[in-house]
Amino acid sequence: MGVKYDCVTWSVDKNMTHMFEWYPESPSITRLPENYTVSVDNQTLIHKPSGTPMIKYADGEFKVLTNILDWEMYICLNRKAGFVTFENDGEVRIGAIVSGGDGDCLTTIRGNSTIIYHDSIWSEASIEIQGMKIKGNMDNVHGNLPFIYCHNFTATDVKIYDVNRIYAKGSITLKNVFIRDEADESKYVHDVLDRELMPGMYIRAGIGMMVEDSDIYIHNYIEGYMLTFVRSHVVVHNLVSQKLVINSMSRILLDNSALDVERSNNTDVATTLDLIYIKSGNLILKNDSRINAKNDAYQIMEYACITLGEGNIVISDSQIKTTAYPKAINMLCYGDLIVNPTGAAVRTNFGFAPLVSYREAFRFKTELNGYKMWVYVNGRTVTHVECISGESYLEDFEPKAYSAYVQSCLSRILPGPEGQNKLALMASTVPAGSRDGVLRIQAD
Repeated sequence: MGVKYDCVTWSVDKNMTHMFEWYPESPSITRLPENYTVSVDNQTLIHKPSGTPMIKYADGEFKVLTNILDWEMYICLNRKAGFVTFENDGEVRIGAIVSGGDGDCLTTIRGNSTIIYHDSIWSEASIEIQGMKIKGNMDNVHGNLPFIYCHNFTATDVKIYDVNRIYAKGSITLKNVFIRDEADESKYVHDVLDRELMPGMYIRAGIGMMVEDSDIYIHNYIEGYMLTFVRSHVVVHNLVSQKLVINSMSRILLDNSALDVERSNNTDVATTLDLIYIKSGNLILKNDSRINAKNDAYQIMEYACITLGEGNIVISDSQIKTTAYPKAINMLCYGDLIVNPTGAAVRTNFGFAPLVSYREAFRFKTELNGYKMWVYVNGRTVTHVECISGESYLEDFEPKAYSAYVQSCLSRILPGPEGQNKLALMASTVPAGSRDGVLRIQAD
């Protein structure tokens, strides 16, 4: 109908077809199920048999006044700023809360109630949840698991249970959030009915993820461009998913936090990939943080507990423990592998052994056409260039073109050994007298 009003719809096919709808701001297009009616001003939805007011609407806000049990009900928001406020302390069992807004729109869900839903909490824009308990309910009709999907997601003082995924195209911010997926781990191996593997919950942010004062225990994976954990405890017990368990494109920071990551070889699935992976950036632990990475399935493909594609372990007043086996920690970095910014010693119970000798892999600075850049070289080959500074370089700098140019005149501009900025080293752990099968990195 092209209507952009906020509304409540009733649907049996994931809100694709509206069997009934209530448009508080447009009574002329309202069609209600038989067990509902509305107030004279069309602003309150009433349960007809009992006469109980259920939802009141005013100024872009749905106020849920009482418990609701209606799996076909969808609360739909279309304003720039839409609110769903739960004013009772009970349970509301509905299909979904969805938002049609995009861009800088914000959907806010708040109160002190429990939402149990079988479809989604969904928006193309941003969602913020305050003070709620969110619980997914398996939809046996459609076979789908409930999820949260949006651009930016913020949750404060929230408990989340049995939700298949939190998927944000932008950022995720969790403050004082408690998250659990299905507690029965046997279901991740074989479902009771059809013997299919169940994936467990995952949390994915397209950009950054900030987790503060939170407690998370899930069974799939966590992914984000940058991951930050502050005063939090996060456990990911991956049983069947063939994923990087903790995956960051840029860096992972733990501040007074604990990260427990485990993959067990207790299924017939060929589990793959590393436990903790950073493509290009540092793994940073400070203020009594710890990482415990346990990989009982490493024999399958010998994947690592921790892999840093290009970066350092930066650690102070913290500890890292991994399962003891060759290749448990793989790193490609410039300079020292493990760094303590305080200058204090770092103690390990293992040694690093080079996998590949990269003595001819290095980088140096140069300046071309007004651009200062890092040039990365392996042997006599320019692998890539990285702009440091230059006017309007974001628009004009062409890495491929400069790589080709530097390659053509490499012998002329190649610096001597004194000009090489650090050697690149790929290394892996080799147990050195570890009696308990654990590799330790300890910074006091």
